[in-house]
Amino acid sequence: MPSREDVYGASIGPGAADTISSRGSSSPSKCKKYVRKFFKHLFSNLGLFGLVVGYVFIGAVVFEYLESKNEIDQRIVIQTKRDECVKELWHITDEDDNEDHDHEKIKSFKFKEIQQNRLRKKLEEKSLHGQYLKRVNNIEHSVPQTFSWLRRGQLKPATEATIVAAQDQALRTRNYEKYILKTKIDDDRCRICQEKSETIDHILSACPQLAKHEYILRHNKICTYVHWCLCKKYNIPGIATRWYEHEPKPVVNNEEVTILYDTQIHTDRTVPANKPDIVIKNLKEKHCTLIDISVPCDKNLISKEAEKKLKYRTLAIEVSKMWNLKTLIVPVIIGALGTIPQTLHNNIKTLEGNISIHKIQDIALCGSANILRKTIY
Repeated sequence: MPSREDVYGASIGPGAADTISSRGSSSPSKCKKYVRKFFKHLFSNLGLFGLVVGYVFIGAVVFEYLESKNEIDQRIVIQTKRDECVKELWHITDEDDNEDHDHEKIKSFKFKEIQQNRLRKKLEEKSLHGQYLKRVNNIEHSVPQTFSWLRRGQLKPATEATIVAAQDQALRTRNYEKYILKTKIDDDRCRICQEKSETIDHILSACPQLAKHEYILRHNKICTYVHWCLCKKYNIPGIATRWYEHEPKPVVNNEEVTILYDTQIHTDRTVPANKPDIVIKNLKEKHCTLIDISVPCDKNLISKEAEKKLKYRTLAIEVSKMWNLKTLIVPVIIGALGTIPQTLHNNIKTLEGNISIHKIQDIALCGSANILRKTIY
C-alpha cells in the first residue's frame, strides 16, 4: 500500500512550513500598509487641497439647497413691497390727472420725477455741496442746458471729474482745508496772489495773477470759436476747416461785411471802452454788432451782462453816429463752471452763424479745468 508520502509527494519540510505561515499572516499587514499609504496621501499638500475643494463644493451645494427657499421668499416680499410703494406714489401723484391717460407711462414718469425732485432738494439743503445747484436754480438760469455737458459726454473723464468736484466745492483749496477739513493751516489766502481767501470762485474768476494769462487764454479760445463761426457765416475766404486751427486776424472783410477782432474803434469823441472783442460791420443790412465775451463766476452772470451793456453803451452811440448804422450790443456770458443764463440763447440767435452754445460751454469748462489743475493739483 502506497505511503502518504507517495500520494502527496515529498514530505513538508520546516522551510516550507514557514513560507505557508508567512503567507497566511500577510493579509493584515497589507491592509495596514494600504491604510498607511492612504492617510499619507490624504494629508499631503495635494490631499489637503482636494479636501478643501471638496468641502467648499459640497458646502455650497448644501447651503444653496437649505437657503434657496428662504431667499426666494425674501425676493417675493421685496418685490411685493416695491409694487406697493409704486402704487402708493401713483395714487398720490394721480389725483389731478385724467383717467383717460396712459397710466403706465405716467406712472413711470411721475415716479422718476419724484425721485429726482427729492434728490435735488436733499442736495440743495447741503450748505457746501448744494451751493452750485442753488445758483443754477435761479429763474434767470437755463438749468437743462447748464447740465447738458454731462449728457453729451464730449469731455474727458478727468475733466468731468474736476468740474463736478469744483461744482460741489470739494477740491482741496486752502479755504476747504482750513474750514472743512480742519487741518492746521495758519493762512488760507490764495497760493498764487496771496491776497484773498483761496476758494473755487476765487481761483476761477477773481485771482489777479491768473487773470494776466490763464483767464485771457480761456477767454480767447471762446472768442476764436465765435469769430470762426461768423467768418463761416459770411463766407470770408481763407478760413481754417476746424475752429481750433483758426487764427483770427484784426480785420477780415468781403463785399458784404467787415469783421474786426480785438481792435480799437477810433471815434470823434474819446470813449474809454472802445475795444470790444468782435465787431461786425454789415454794410448790406445797415447794422453794426458789438460782441463782448466774458467767463465770470457763476453767481455773477446777470450782473456781468448788465455791466457789459453799460460799458459799451457810449461806444454804440458814437459808432451809430459815425458809421450811420444801427448798433447792437451782444454780450456772450457763460459761467466758469458752465452755467448758462437764459439771455445767452437770445444773444446767440441774434448773431446767427451756427454758433453752438454747447461748444462754448465745453470750451469754458476745459479752460476752467485747466486752471484748477495748474493751481491746485
